[in-house]
Amino acid sequence: MSSSKPARGAATSAGAALWSALVLAIQAVVAVVAAGYWAVQIGSGGTDEVARSVVELVLFLLAAAGFVALARGLWRGGRWPRTPTVLWHVLLVPVGISLWQSGEVVLAALVLLGVTVAIAGIVLSRPHGSGADA
Repeated sequence: MSSSKPARGAATSAGAALWSALVLAIQAVVAVVAAGYWAVQIGSGGTDEVARSVVELVLFLLAAAGFVALARGLWRGGRWPRTPTVLWHVLLVPVGISLWQSGEVVLAALVLLGVTVAIAGIVLSRPHGSGADA
């Protein structure tokens, strides 16, 4: 016999994936703010290296779009964003360690906290859906 109530583990699993989606959404906002910084630098003439600044602006905007896509996929319960989310956050571990070693303790703690929450959210969640995607 099946019950109409979802299993408690399923609710916990979905909630864990939402934590990862939230971390990615925050990262998307940070990337857009960074792109805005470069746009202001370019517009005000505050940079001597315009080409480099334009490239950084574009990269931050592309990263933000990717973070939004991953967050949306996790929010909808898709399977496809799980691996890129973990990979991205594993790549951030050396960034956090480098920040720590350079004395940027608060920023390092924020980066490593985001890494921990995002990866834990993926590990503790089980994707629902067909796997083709949401």
